Amino acid sequence: MELKNSKGWYRLDSLPKVLNDAVELANRWQYQIPWFPKMDELNPESVYVYPWSIYCNGIDPTGTELIFVIPNDKIIYYLGTKM
Repeated sequence: MELKNSKGWYRLDSLPKVLNDAVELANRWQYQIPWFPKMDELNPESVYVYPWSIYCNGIDPTGTELIFVIPNDKIIYYLGTKM
């Protein structure tokens, strides 16, 4: 199953800059949250991200609420972070 970008979903390997920065911000928490997968362990071609919200200081994310979906595994993750 492939999620279409027109609905706001982005594949992990083709993120716009601000969303990529938001994913990197979320990635900082992954080692403190045992149930959340490590980004370097995921196949970027099979993971989709929905930016529920991104809070920025200028164009740099300071907080984010992201939904990660791995359709092949039928798994959905939600992660909200704030600096």
